[in-house]
Amino acid sequence: MTPRTPTDKEMDLLRELRWKMDGIKDDFERAVYYYICVGFQEFKYGKRETKQVTKEQILRYLVRKGLVRERADGSLPDDRKVREAASRLLRRGLPIVASAHRKGYFVAETLEEINVTRREYRSRINRMLDVEKGCDAACALLMGQGRIFG
Repeated sequence: MTPRTPTDKEMDLLRELRWKMDGIKDDFERAVYYYICVGFQEFKYGKRETKQVTKEQILRYLVRKGLVRERADGSLPDDRKVREAASRLLRRGLPIVASAHRKGYFVAETLEEINVTRREYRSRINRMLDVEKGCDAACALLMGQGRIFG
């Protein structure tokens, strides 16, 4: 890795991310946010190849901090809490996103990165709405109206 100096715009974003951390009161969310931001900062300074931080890396950090425990067999716990924390951070307007094809959590820097996440969520929403429509059809069938709703 070749060390580099972030641009002024990148430094502004790094400062803003640090400032936003002060508003996170939940210790677990704060730790998830912090670790993802550290990965991003290391990427910007040329200390990492990618800005993505894997769920395994986050979980290992949370174990070290005492915020989660390893399983009895020594394996890492389920990452459900990490996914939920990342989702809550994004709902609060913090640019923490996850992407299946990028294999990790990262700080979104561009509108396109946010829009990719938005499209992934919309796809999930549409699949859920399809299930709801199926439930409506199943209810109609059970009520003897199956032919009406086709």
